[in-house]
Amino acid sequence: MTSENIDLNQTKAAFAGLRDSIAKLDYLVVVKKDEIAKKDKEAAKKMKKNESDLSELRAVSENTINNIDDIISKISRVLEKDGADNNNN
Repeated sequence: MTSENIDLNQTKAAFAGLRDSIAKLDYLVVVKKDEIAKKDKEAAKKMKKNESDLSELRAVSENTINNIDDIISKISRVLEKDGADNNNN
């Protein structure tokens, strides 16, 4: 075997190794893309749930504030009526 044949065989082996490495890297890229897509989907789902929970919390808070305002108005009317009744005596 000549040195040219040895060099050619080593070059072929090196290229084969490079092709294998590139194939493995391609596979890892696909796997990582899938993982990222899955995480993005989970994050979007979580964000949507958080937005829904926040909206529900706002509605409950507004309802609670309205109920408190109604109670304060009723108490004010009762106190005004009591004050008016006491002034007439």
